[in-house]
Amino acid sequence: YSGQTAGYAARQIQDMNYKKVIVIGPSHSQPMRNFCSVPGATHYETPLGQVPLDLDCIGRLRANPDYFQSIPDAHVWEHSVQIQVPILQRILKNFTLVPILAGQLDEKATRAVGEILKKEMDNETLLVISTDFTHYGPSYGYVPFTTDIPENLEKLDMSVFDPVRMKDLSGLYRRLDVTRATVCG
Repeated sequence: YSGQTAGYAARQIQDMNYKKVIVIGPSHSQPMRNFCSVPGATHYETPLGQVPLDLDCIGRLRANPDYFQSIPDAHVWEHSVQIQVPILQRILKNFTLVPILAGQLDEKATRAVGEILKKEMDNETLLVISTDFTHYGPSYGYVPFTTDIPENLEKLDMSVFDPVRMKDLSGLYRRLDVTRATVCG
């Protein structure tokens, strides 16, 4: 569903020279309360070839075991990060990758992870965050409305996005508490 958005984002970084790309995506299947997982591998492989992982950066992240661990099973089937890699390979060519799967983080953990990652950022580092917004329907256990579904979903998602746009983390968590929106990531 996200191909058009990914294409738009890819055009924004075309012809840029990022050496390291940190990709954060939600863990959809592995429960991880208040921590993230980074892989123990050395490369990711796609049909376009291998991408080396930035082992130094991953090591620094894992030096904070309260917030960064290695849960191998979490990375095997998780698409949220994997789907970004071929797009990055096509646009950036040569870079190292830091794949991060985020668990369910409360506000304190989110702030801590952000502070740790902030130290890894420089002008040659790109941060990519992969997320879905509302998962609507009985199969997700979330049916807050039954009429005007597309319009109501857009209103709901935008009400959750507004605090993100305003860089208001506390506001985001308050909005999620009020709406119970099934936003992952």
